Amino acid sequence: MSEQQWYMAKNGHQIGPMSEGEIVGNIHNGSSDGKTWCSRPGCRTGPRWRKYHN
Repeated sequence: MSEQQWYMAKNGHQIGPMSEGEIVGNIHNGSSDGKTWCSRPGCRTGPRWRKYHN
């Protein structure tokens, strides 16, 4: 099974595709936080990452 691809929105720009591990890495290095909008193919709207990782 392949890993799901994610996209982030930052400063009005879409970033991705990226793995969940890459998003977590961005949170750990401070370039993203729990307010960063994330989405994956098939999602109608992008949930905030903290919705998945409280």
